[in-house]
Amino acid sequence: MSESNLLLPTLSCHERAAWIVDETTRGAPIPNAQSIPRTRLSRDRYLFVENTRYVRQLAVIALILLSFFELPSYCSPHRQCVAVDGTSASLSLSGVPYISPLPQFLFNIFLLAILIFFFIYDTLYLPGTALHIHPKRLSLLFSALVLDAVYVIAFAGYPPFRLAPFLRALLPLFYFHSLRECTTAILAVLNPFFDVVTIVALFTFIFGWIVTLVFHDVPEADRYFGNLVTGLYSAFTSLTTADWPMQIMAVLDVSRPSALLFLAFILIGVLMLFNVLLAVVYNAYTGHMEDLVVRKLQDRRYSLGLAYDVLTEQDGVVTLPDVRLLFDELRKNKKHSHMDDQQTQLLFTALDRDGDETISRDEFLGIVDALQLRFVLELENVSPVERFFPSFYHTEGWQNVAKYVRSKSFSYVIDMVMIVNVLVVLLESTMDLREKDTPKSVLIFAAIECGFSFVYILEMVAKTASQGFDRYWRDYGNRFDFAVTWLLLAGAIYALYPYTENDRTIVRYLVLLRCLRLFTLFAKMPRFRKLVQVFTVLVPASAPLFSFFFLSLYVFTAAGVEMFGGLIYRNNPALNPDNNQLVDAFVGNDYWTLNFNDMAAGWYTLFSSVIVAYLTEIAEAIAATSRFGSWTKWFFILNFVVNSLIVSNCVLAFVVDLFVMQDEDDEDELILSDLQGRYGSKRVKILHRYSTAEEVYRTMFRDRVNEVLSKDD
Repeated sequence: MSESNLLLPTLSCHERAAWIVDETTRGAPIPNAQSIPRTRLSRDRYLFVENTRYVRQLAVIALILLSFFELPSYCSPHRQCVAVDGTSASLSLSGVPYISPLPQFLFNIFLLAILIFFFIYDTLYLPGTALHIHPKRLSLLFSALVLDAVYVIAFAGYPPFRLAPFLRALLPLFYFHSLRECTTAILAVLNPFFDVVTIVALFTFIFGWIVTLVFHDVPEADRYFGNLVTGLYSAFTSLTTADWPMQIMAVLDVSRPSALLFLAFILIGVLMLFNVLLAVVYNAYTGHMEDLVVRKLQDRRYSLGLAYDVLTEQDGVVTLPDVRLLFDELRKNKKHSHMDDQQTQLLFTALDRDGDETISRDEFLGIVDALQLRFVLELENVSPVERFFPSFYHTEGWQNVAKYVRSKSFSYVIDMVMIVNVLVVLLESTMDLREKDTPKSVLIFAAIECGFSFVYILEMVAKTASQGFDRYWRDYGNRFDFAVTWLLLAGAIYALYPYTENDRTIVRYLVLLRCLRLFTLFAKMPRFRKLVQVFTVLVPASAPLFSFFFLSLYVFTAAGVEMFGGLIYRNNPALNPDNNQLVDAFVGNDYWTLNFNDMAAGWYTLFSSVIVAYLTEIAEAIAATSRFGSWTKWFFILNFVVNSLIVSNCVLAFVVDLFVMQDEDDEDELILSDLQGRYGSKRVKILHRYSTAEEVYRTMFRDRVNEVLSKDD
């Protein structure tokens, strides 16, 4: 039976318009108004699925993390996991405790049941506006995950191969919209990237072939250039600067002029070709993001145009009561639950650019951007002194005190106190590092810190008394000062108790806590404040990129555990430098904890390799112990190409773009100033929140965006 034949309450135009706005802010613009169901029951079902999205996302994250606690496939009841000293142990080298097979199975099934329940609910009850993308692919993925769980149980929790980690890596692409867009952007980099990589590979091959041809019969160079395969690999590691300059040292005593050949190789390869790679990745990634931003903006404007048409079906105009009814429905979505009546009034004023008390179609198209604004209504200066002691508040003496507390002179005095406090902290930490501190010195420093804490408390009391607690607490810097001050006082009082040797660790933590006051001082410096603003934007906006980086390493780690798990331990004869000189660096540097004996250790190993570009020690150790021999080095080369050259450069491109955007943010400041001017005497402060990479790039490509908007108009 169709939904239209059911005797159910229908949605008003405001509720249907709110549904379209919800979908648009979710990143799924509506292609036509007819695709939105018209019954209240469908809307309630939609809100249930949408408001529980975090449950599904947490379940996906939990499934990913579960892989780090599962027994590796090389483990069995007869062969427990290998510890770093070659003995059997129930804990991995990373120190992460493994989950036994039965709890692992139950936890896995429980998380899958949550995801499958919402998937079936969404598919059955919201077929026209399903919140899951590519339902057929997702159903196949769920089927594979369930079969894998049964497969693990069939082997009593010790399967010979684990497929689940690879399947789980696909789940975030279905449940995190921003991660899916990030993946698409990185894939767009591949074609131009491989064009340049081909040139780099050819250049490396020619150099490795020439050097091997010249030095293959030199005994000192046999380790690096004894044959063509070894020579090509040494040329590659030279290009990554791993082990440099060991490769050149092997031939330098034989031929001093050969240094010029290596110098030319490094200059051309590292300083030119690798920077060309960076430029190609930067241009391709930024270009794709520009096209994506423009395309999504066009889709958004079309979808919001549909919402406006639905909203004006009856009266043909949108007024403040219409906006209030719209937000009454939007507030049912947790994303917009913070929009109270006062915020709705402020947002209406922000949308009403011409001040005619109605919202035109063009003005309504900016509602998604307006929802990104945070309105802060400045409070009146009502201090507790004025409230409880009005006669004293109006005296000339108190007014002078309050004026001084709000002046820069008072701030300078507190800054000087903090500088002295920092010097005391440096003196105390120096005595601790040199082990010259005594119980008496600890008590003295604790007493001094109590004095500083009381000064900071007096500062808080003075600010609260002069401007009121509400205004004081609204400033996040004041909240930070408040928390640190009371923690410092509590720590100092604790240290004043009878001193014991067990208190040494507490005192060290107290010293670190005191250093937090430095941030208050730095926050007053314009340069530092600008840097903090960049990081407040960088952290949420770059989350998809860093999530992709984590998942990329996760997939490589899962493959590494399957192929190389249990190979690295101290008593392994293949890792004896007397038998294989290629592993002497691994053994000599005590790299035993860098291995693939479990997921956590393997992920850290690959992360360390990416940070330093390439770790030849790990590659040689795995090659010496693996049944695949030297072919295993291709695993590490592929990890270098994907994570060091592609993903890391995409992260670098975004960070560079973000700093450029912050430097060119003057136009946004003018726009916000214009908005604040519409509120007259209400003293409304408007803050723009850049919470996604798309919003960052919209600001960067403002000229292109404005060009698109003008064409659409």
